[in-house]
Amino acid sequence: MIVNVVRPDMRATAVAGSIFTIHVLGDVPSPTLLGVLSDTLQGGLAAAVLIIPVAVLVSGLIWTYAAWRESRGTERVNRLEDRQRLDAQTRSGEQ
Repeated sequence: MIVNVVRPDMRATAVAGSIFTIHVLGDVPSPTLLGVLSDTLQGGLAAAVLIIPVAVLVSGLIWTYAAWRESRGTERVNRLEDRQRLDAQTRSGEQ
């Protein structure tokens, strides 16, 4: 989805930023969070891992919302690219 709404010259940076953010917000805190929950909850680790399906559900809802909104961003990028192409053609015709 990211590559559809970012200018071509910024796509690699956008994807890299997305992967970095996913790891920082997910992979880094999750072991500590599950450890704290397993120590805190009565059921131990078995109860703590029950948060995983909830997290998957929430992330799925967020992803669905983002996919639904993607078409608006894609339209904007396409209009911008069309405008830039038209401007370039106009400038090359003036020379």
